[in-house]
Amino acid sequence: MIEGTANVTTPLSVASSISNSLAKAVLVATVKFPDDPATEVPYDLRRPLTRDCQLQLHKFDSKEGKRAFWHSSAHIMGSALEQFYGDIALDDGPALAEGSSTGGFFYDFKPGSKGTVSNKDFEAIVKLAQKLVEVCSLALHVFFALAPVVMACLRSGEARIQIY
Repeated sequence: MIEGTANVTTPLSVASSISNSLAKAVLVATVKFPDDPATEVPYDLRRPLTRDCQLQLHKFDSKEGKRAFWHSSAHIMGSALEQFYGDIALDDGPALAEGSSTGGFFYDFKPGSKGTVSNKDFEAIVKLAQKLVEVCSLALHVFFALAPVVMACLRSGEARIQIY
């Protein structure tokens, strides 16, 4: 058992306390809470744990790790395609099942007004995807760093929010 602090301790900090190599390799966690032990919930590594739980850490060599990596990769690719082509229509883009020939992910889309998709576009789309990963990673760090403060304000009834 590892002791932690509610709304502060994250799966990534738990992994770091075990070993730096685990913290570098882990991709996703799954959590079971005592009030619902039959339900296992996928959990982002930087999301603070809110209460006592059973935690499992998953690397890419696990089914859960592959699923999380491919699912996230599909979203990143979809966002990069939207940025590159503009008015495309994203359709289906799931992670492929573990038992498929190679695993992985894809995204079906209609190219919109540009009308064509070319292999020449590949390098620019990859660069956009890499930039998205950098930006999203920074945004997640900020979001999860502020989350405990925001939640405490909301619970106290002192926080005022606006909805647009």
